[in-house]
Amino acid sequence: MGAPKSLIRMETLDEADSMALFISNLGTDALHAISSDAGIRKYAGKIVRMCEGLPLALTVIGKSVAGLSSPLDWSVAMRAISMDIGDFYGVENMFIKLKYSYERLDATAQKCFLYCTLFPAYSSMKKQQLVDYWMAEDLVPQDKPWKGYSIINRLLSGWLLQRTNSDLEVKLHNVMRELGLWLANEEDNFLIRSGQGLENTPEIKGIKCPKRISLMFNNITALSLSANSNHLETLLLQNNPNFNTLGPGFNRFMSHLRVLDLSNTAIEEFPVLPKGSTSFPLRYLSLGNTPIRRLDQSFSLLKELRHLDLSATEHLESTSDSCSKLLKLRVLNLFRSHYGIRDELDLNIDSLKELRFLGIAIHAEDVLKKLKKTDPLARFTNQLSLKHCQDMKSIRVADFNHMEHLEELYIESCDSLENCHIIFKSCVNLPFMGATN
Repeated sequence: MGAPKSLIRMETLDEADSMALFISNLGTDALHAISSDAGIRKYAGKIVRMCEGLPLALTVIGKSVAGLSSPLDWSVAMRAISMDIGDFYGVENMFIKLKYSYERLDATAQKCFLYCTLFPAYSSMKKQQLVDYWMAEDLVPQDKPWKGYSIINRLLSGWLLQRTNSDLEVKLHNVMRELGLWLANEEDNFLIRSGQGLENTPEIKGIKCPKRISLMFNNITALSLSANSNHLETLLLQNNPNFNTLGPGFNRFMSHLRVLDLSNTAIEEFPVLPKGSTSFPLRYLSLGNTPIRRLDQSFSLLKELRHLDLSATEHLESTSDSCSKLLKLRVLNLFRSHYGIRDELDLNIDSLKELRFLGIAIHAEDVLKKLKKTDPLARFTNQLSLKHCQDMKSIRVADFNHMEHLEELYIESCDSLENCHIIFKSCVNLPFMGATN
């Protein structure tokens, strides 16, 4: 009979206790080397910090380096652990022990955990962003986002995720991320190269049919996908500051694509979609904080789109009225976009009956009045920016009482504004207000 499995608890130690536990697993030569050589003490300290206080990791890694005595050996060990802890001696057995927490999850929660490995090591993840991704992948029902938060709580209680200083974010312990990468490798459809300083798209080796590719937080300028990527479902390219093109023929990789994140890149145009194309399955698209200038009329072919982020698009001039034709949109964010509503007739989104989150930029007082009167739209306005409303002389936050979900109001370049009367008691859900000349 095999030994009974037990849940590995993930309480972490502080730095002093971590070092004490690590040292308790070292041999005599290693202890002498640490006490007599400042350079080796520095390497040992870095190794301990990479274990992030996890007792099992400190024990396993400590035993792995127990006999090291030379500065070169300690330097090599430190670099090996920082590059890929999963390849270090003894770690695979540690993963087998930690895997029990993962195996106790249902299939959906397991997939959600693996999704977290797409983010870079040591980074935090916004809960809302995770849930949005999961909904696009049909891991969470579109109309029940609370189920996504329930999964996050399960991952937290199972010690697979950790809390951060913010209630809005979570993070993966580095060792648990490596466990996730190890498990994702068994899935044979993940390509994860996030936060590695890459300048070119990496070759896809050993993956027959990648479904999820994460290249976020790199320095890639253009995308080059292999022919076997035509079943791609998630592509995360955000935070590649010089990335400016998806390349010719990207359309052929969109037949199964559900999630595409291009936020915080230098992308200036979205591919023109061929006329007569069958419906694209894309559910989530973020072009936030990019220099994109216009959306082609063919953009309206993205009939399945639920989440469209165009926030902080300072060069966006035209959407070709595409947004009003995306009838399944639940999230539309044009907050602080250059593309602002300038005429009452421009506010042509009454057809979006599924809308639950609206971020909007308004450039005329008349439009603001209509938004205040149009109850369904006002009810789902979360972010509102007012810019170049030249005839607007006064504004009262109390006027927005019916905007029950309004979270952010930003006023910019409204030169005639003389009176801005803020009554916080009547707008209790408004935690932030920005204003610039």
